[in-house]
Amino acid sequence: SGLTGTKDISALQSADVTILGKANTDYMGNSVSGLGDVNANGIPDVIVGAHLNNDGGIDAGAVYVFFGATNLSGTKNLAALQSADVTLLGQAGNTGDNLGSNVGGGRSNPGP
Repeated sequence: SGLTGTKDISALQSADVTILGKANTDYMGNSVSGLGDVNANGIPDVIVGAHLNNDGGIDAGAVYVFFGATNLSGTKNLAALQSADVTLLGQAGNTGDNLGSNVGGGRSNPGP
């Protein structure tokens, strides 16, 4: 909730949160967006695409949602059996769906 400013990770500063994909060839993070507050906890969430993920089929792709939290820090490693809060996989059997090639957030809890 208080994330502001610039963090230069090339100057030996570390990121507040690091998210590692399942495989080098997934291209996780090629598309990232703020999602709004989908779980209604008052903190914006993040959606991350991995358009060449193979879990649902060859290059079927995947999309991961990570819920924002006041204590969000450290490293989340999807290859080490850690998971996103929500995972969507491209359709099995449809090679090259590339789900996650472009992700975008929207407004959460829209009014009438």
